Amino acid sequence: MSRKGLTVDQAIREMQNRRKKAVDEVTVMIEADAKLNSPVDTGDLRRSLTSQTNHTQTKSIGAVGTNLIYAPIVEYRTGFLEQTVDQNLSQIQRRIGEVLRNG
Repeated sequence: MSRKGLTVDQAIREMQNRRKKAVDEVTVMIEADAKLNSPVDTGDLRRSLTSQTNHTQTKSIGAVGTNLIYAPIVEYRTGFLEQTVDQNLSQIQRRIGEVLRNG
């Protein structure tokens, strides 16, 4: 959408929507890759990984995790979640930039 002719409020809403879209997309991407990178014994950890986003007027937060009690131990020993983010960092930055620029 062209910014020409938009009011300030409309431009702010447009950028907020783009920010939400970018965070939603990269959070789902990290969830999918975390499932691929997670160690598997029974498959419970992999199946339990979920993502969630929370948006306010001023910020958007994406999280990937699980409610399994042993998950923090697995992350501490293997670092699969941290590695997933590190492996995708340039792609995350690129996608966020694309969405913010182009919608």
